[in-house]
Amino acid sequence: MTDQLARTLAGMVVLGVAAGLMTVVTTRPLVSLLRSRQIGKAIRVDGPAHAEKEGTPTMGGLAALGVIAVLALTIAWWTGAVTQVLLVLACAGAFAVLGMVDDLAGLARTSHEHGVGLTARRMFALQVLVALAVCVPLVMPLTGDPVRMIAALLIGLLAIVGTVNGVNMSDGLDGLAAGLLALAFAAIGVAAALSGPHHEHLLSLAGASPEATARSTPLLSGVVVGACLGFLVFNRHPARVFMGNVTSMALGATLAVLSLTSGTWPLLPVIGAVFVAEVVSVIVQVVVFKRTGGRRFFRMAPLHHHYEALGWPETLVVKRFWIAGALAGLAGVALSLLSPLGT
Repeated sequence: MTDQLARTLAGMVVLGVAAGLMTVVTTRPLVSLLRSRQIGKAIRVDGPAHAEKEGTPTMGGLAALGVIAVLALTIAWWTGAVTQVLLVLACAGAFAVLGMVDDLAGLARTSHEHGVGLTARRMFALQVLVALAVCVPLVMPLTGDPVRMIAALLIGLLAIVGTVNGVNMSDGLDGLAAGLLALAFAAIGVAAALSGPHHEHLLSLAGASPEATARSTPLLSGVVVGACLGFLVFNRHPARVFMGNVTSMALGATLAVLSLTSGTWPLLPVIGAVFVAEVVSVIVQVVVFKRTGGRRFFRMAPLHHHYEALGWPETLVVKRFWIAGALAGLAGVALSLLSPLGT
């Protein structure tokens, strides 16, 4: 292990610990505030039997997002990766707004359809528009090569929209999404630290220094890992607060943009294999339901609810999905060592 790699990994750990402590300190009063304002989650009538969770405070991940933003700006000043950090924060902020609108529309005491916010079509359209705006600075260096530019744009759109929805769909059981995110960010951070700067890859951020990006990506990842673990103090079973779409969508966008700007995006489907499985399960369920006139492929979708419907306790589902996420992360890190990234 080189001295630079050791310093980078140590920085990830130090910043992760700091982010975790800051998240615990700031989330505690936020939970009390959300409870006092009756900002509680409505449980969908077509979901699993989780009636006891009705009214649990939601949007509790806002404190974690604030911690991430403050430390991310500090990292930008320290490493010089201002362009990358601002793009990450802008994308996370835009998706946080979409998630908050959905959260507020689906509150237990205001939802016109129990537990439902924006319609799926409207949300998807808004997600694509935001992702397109984020991808512009990523494909600008390819203006002289239309074919590569279109390919890069499609990859960027798929990575951002797919990851946002994968993370959002996994946020259905106590601690599931937070734990999976911590594992995924840890893997992306380590893979970026091991692979170093990418001077030429399909998606390059216009105006960004590859060296600065290589330094900042592991540190940013460490911050999010710590924030997610700090949030788990309140979100583990039985959850005292839910992260809400405002947080799951923002962190999904952060994971995608970090992988795109650092050149680790080819690893994203591997590291985020559980998120991919959640999205695929919903797609398969919808297609089979429509094609067969009402039959279901899974007992319930997303995938984690299928196992609940089979009789698995919620905590067992979460633990086994965490194990799958850990194995996926290890596989992604191993692949980063075996082959060049971002070609």
